[in-house]
Amino acid sequence: MTDASAPEHDAPPAYRPVSGGAVTALVLAIVLALAALSGFWWSEALALVVAALSWRSIASGRRRGAGIAITAAVIALAAGLYAFVAHRAIAATFEKSFDGLLTALAQDDRAALRPWAAKGEDADVAAQRWKKAYDRVAAEAGPYGGRVDVHATWVGALAAIFAPPGAAIVDVVNAESPPPDPLTAVWFEAAFQRERVWVALEAPPTSAAPQQTSEALQDAVRASPDHPTPAIVKEVRFFRAKPR
Repeated sequence: MTDASAPEHDAPPAYRPVSGGAVTALVLAIVLALAALSGFWWSEALALVVAALSWRSIASGRRRGAGIAITAAVIALAAGLYAFVAHRAIAATFEKSFDGLLTALAQDDRAALRPWAAKGEDADVAAQRWKKAYDRVAAEAGPYGGRVDVHATWVGALAAIFAPPGAAIVDVVNAESPPPDPLTAVWFEAAFQRERVWVALEAPPTSAAPQQTSEALQDAVRASPDHPTPAIVKEVRFFRAKPR
C-alpha cells in the first residue's frame, strides 16, 4: 500500500563536469602573467583563446565553469594590458634618453655627453670621438631627425635594447669593423634625414663574460629610471643595412 500523500521529488540534475578548458585557461592566465610582465604581453592571448574555446561547452550546459573561464579571461586581459602599457612607458623613457644623446651629438653639447662616458674614460676625448662619428653619418644620411625607436612592441624594453638588428648591418664609419659582440652594447634605431640608422652604445672591452657586461649595462640603465644614462659607454657606433 502506498501513501498517496507522500510528496513528489524532482530528479536530481544531471551531473555536469567542470570544463577542463576553463581550468586550463585559468592556469595559463596565471602562469603567463610572469611572461607578460617580462615584456611578452601577447603571451596572454593563449589563455584568452583557450577560455573562448571552453565557453561553447559551458554555454550549451554540457560543462560547468563559467566563473572560472571569465576569471581566466579577466586575468589574461588585465595582465597583458598592464604589461604592454608598462613596457611601452619604459621604452618611451629610453627613447627620450637616447634622443637626448643624439641631440647632444648634433649640437656638440659636451656637458650633456659627459655623463654617458664610461668610468675611466676621458669624457671630453670620448665625446669628441663620438661627435666625429656622428658628423660622418650626418654627412651621408643627413642630420638626426629627432626620432628614435627601441623596437619594444613585442618584447620587453630591456630585452629590446640588448637585441642587435635582425638584418645584416655594416658600420657607417668603418665598414671593416664588425658589430659589437652580443650583450655588450645597447641598440636603438634613429631616423636621420635621408635614412634610418642603427646606433650601438658599446661598453668598454672587458675580460669578463658578455653576460657580466650585459648585467653591468642593465644596472646602469636601471640606476636612473627617470633619465637613464648608462655611464659605461666607450663608443657610439652607427650602422646601416648592408647593401645586397
